[in-house]
Parts: sequence; structure tokens; C-alpha cells
Amino acid sequence: MRDNLQTIETCEQDKNTEHRKFQRWNQVPRKRDNLAYKKPTWQSTSHDNTVNSTLAVDGLKSICDYHTKQCSISAGGQTYATWWVNLTSIRSIHHIVIYYRTDGFDWNEKNDYTARFLGFYFYVSNTTDRSKGHLCFHDKNYTRATIPAVVNISCPVHGQYVIYYNERLPGANYPSGYFKFAFSELCEVEVYGASNGYTSRFLGFYIYISNTTVKREEDLCFHDTNYTRSTIPAVLNISCPFLGQYIIYYNKRLPGVKYPTGYSRNAFNDLCEVENVTVDFMVQIALYLVDIVWIQFNVSR
Repeated sequence: MRDNLQTIETCEQDKNTEHRKFQRWNQVPRKRDNLAYKKPTWQSTSHDNTVNSTLAVDGLKSICDYHTKQCSISAGGQTYATWWVNLTSIRSIHHIVIYYRTDGFDWNEKNDYTARFLGFYFYVSNTTDRSKGHLCFHDKNYTRATIPAVVNISCPVHGQYVIYYNERLPGANYPSGYFKFAFSELCEVEVYGASNGYTSRFLGFYIYISNTTVKREEDLCFHDTNYTRSTIPAVLNISCPFLGQYIIYYNKRLPGVKYPTGYSRNAFNDLCEVENVTVDFMVQIALYLVDIVWIQFNVSR
């Protein structure tokens, strides 16, 4: 199982083959949704219960201060501060936009909140453990005079949790201008990703494990009957209790048959790459679909 996000690849990456580079994500204009909007959140501490973690994904960011209750604000005097949003499934992420607390004051080196923002980290992970995730950004260069109140971070990876972290550890030497304690004062965090334009093609798929190229019902490993365009995750883990020589992906859209709402009109086979590796009596099969999903099937003996 490759649960470390750093090992999860997309079809944009080289996959160790020089001639196979997929760059459709940035080349083709497409709609991107704010995947974080009103999703579950958590923060390590709260200044009080009126500025809890949910305020960073409520869509309100017109006045980024304490009194309007548009910001999630951590407690003071902390050596570290953590906030995360749970996207509820592993999603394809493109970029992250952060709106920091300003309290209505001019945003420059005289605004004390610039000092609290400096040195922050953003991770994308498949768990709440940032150490097992992908580091999207760590501020090492901003000063109180240069750090923007709205930061746009490019992070084209897959993951379920987007994690903000900052620290002011005892005994550590931080650059001039850093505040003494760590804070999380996020007025809005927007996580933009694919609008699932290809998910309709994937719905209803079958996976067979067979010793021949002929698919038989007794060789059926998995058939999707429950996912919708909004619920199908970017990573699926499916356990098959048997082995075979052929892994068969199959989907259908037969004339005259009524399929559930959201299914594409025609059947597609949008596979970018298939990998099969046996590890510790487990056959791991990875199917890479066009642009939006990375699926890993586990076939056990």
C-alpha cells in the first residue's frame, strides 16, 4: 500500500520514462472547484469558541478580523500551531489560496500579524500526519515587509488533508521579524482542484482477475455500483481474494439501458498507466486514469 503521498504520481509526471510526460492539467483550461468549502476542519488550539477552525472554510473573507468572526484563530503563547481541512476523500489538487488575518489594518511591516504569519508551512497528505504528506510550501524568504496577506500556492498533487503548520520552538533561532509564538490565524483557505469532468466516464467500471483474456463472472474482482461523480475518490483501494495472469478493466454503456444519473453517455477506457508489483504475497495493481484519478487495486493471495 503506497499511502505516503510522495509516492503517489499523476499522469503529469514522468514515471521514469523520458518520453511520457502528461501536462494536460496546465495546458487545457478547465473549471476548478474549491474543494475545501465547508469541509470538516480542526485546529490545535482556539483563542475562544467563536473563532474556531470552521471559519477558515465558510467562504467569508471580506473583512479578515477577529470581530467579524471571519477567521479561525489559535490561542496565544504556543510553540506550534496546526490547522487542517479534510476534503473527505483523496482529491486532485491544483493550488491553495490562503487569506490571513489583517484586522483591517494596513498590511505592511507595522502590522503585527505579518510577524505571526512568517515561516508557515502547507502540506497535503492522505492522513492528518503532515510528516507523511507532501510539503507544498515552507516560507523561508518573506519578511514583514514582503509577505502578502493573500498567498497563492501551487501544489499539483493528490491528497485528502490540507495542513497549515507554524512553529516557534524553544531554543531555535528564527530570522529577524518573526513573532515569539506560533499562530494560526486563517480567514479563508481555498483548495482548488479538478471539477471531476472525467468521473462520469469512470462510473460503473468492472475489474476482473483472470487466467485468460476472457472476462467471466467468477473472475469479477470489483464492480462499482455506488459511487457518484461527487463521491468517487481519486484513489481507490480494492482487495481481490484471488490471483490471475490478466487484469481486465471493463466498462459499458449499452443501447437501451438506463444508467444512473451522472454516468457518461458512452463507455471509455481512459487509462494512462497500469503497474503490477508483487510484494509480501500481495499483488499491487495501479491504474492511472486521465487527469483526475489514481487507483490502486490490491490483489491478495
